[in-house]
Amino acid sequence: MTLWLQGTDAKKQMRAQLQATFSAQQVSLDIVPFVREMGNLSNGVASLTEQLQFIFRPADASLQMSSVQSGQKTISFVCKPWVKQKWWSIY
Repeated sequence: MTLWLQGTDAKKQMRAQLQATFSAQQVSLDIVPFVREMGNLSNGVASLTEQLQFIFRPADASLQMSSVQSGQKTISFVCKPWVKQKWWSIY
């Protein structure tokens, strides 16, 4: 669980619960944000609509990001192999 931070709305604080799982096939990170009113001493309320999940698979060097919000698409990123080249050839 992270520390409380002031949100963009000055009346609220937020923190996140982070959960990671590791296996030979993938690494998964789930982020669940908690929100509370400024000055409130409770643990806050989980904001499940803003929950994020990241999954990295080393076999195909891919990263997937998904949100729990309904209608949100999963975004996939694929790494390409690094090739040594002269810096000016990238432009």
